[in-house]
Amino acid sequence: MILLYYNPSWAVIGIMGLTTSLVATFANNVSGFSSAWVLGIYRPAIHPGREEKYYVAMGRIAAAAAVLLSIGGAYAALEYQSMMEYMQMIFSTFNAPLFALVMLAALVPGRAAGGGLGGFVTGLVCTVLHQGLAHARVLRYGSQMNANFYGAVWGFAVAVVSTLIISRARKHALPQPSQTREPGSSSKFPSLLALLSGGIVCLCVALNLFFW
Repeated sequence: MILLYYNPSWAVIGIMGLTTSLVATFANNVSGFSSAWVLGIYRPAIHPGREEKYYVAMGRIAAAAAVLLSIGGAYAALEYQSMMEYMQMIFSTFNAPLFALVMLAALVPGRAAGGGLGGFVTGLVCTVLHQGLAHARVLRYGSQMNANFYGAVWGFAVAVVSTLIISRARKHALPQPSQTREPGSSSKFPSLLALLSGGIVCLCVALNLFFW
């Protein structure tokens, strides 16, 4: 579109701006992946208590791994008919279980905290298996976009159910501390939050039925 609608001088500026945006987004994602892996997973859970030079080196390795993964993802995108199909496949695989956790954190924060990680992993595994079966033509939807839609539905539902089940199992397995409620305490805020969340869900369902 730039080459079609821009004159030569403006085409150079447009391509430079597009390249700058892509490079900035790529650098942001690589640095975010590296910091999340080192500070959120590797340092506290795998090898805690090491010196800073060790974690800096691990961050560089994680950044290089992120670049290689991005190159592999770019080659994988060549198998799809359009970039939208590829992006929707990524979003339905990762964002659907994550959105389930966000919804549970708003409605029932205790359940989300107790089984959120297990629910997210279970929903992610479900969506990955669903996409694998769709690519192997075991599940036939007619198009990749339909497969993305149903994969998001399955991932969301499995993440919600598994989070509630894991949270309930952990609640029965762990000893419960005694909690005393003050006489003047009130639960108006959680009730209002549940009411607003339910209204948003009903509005979403109504809009989907109206524009179906």
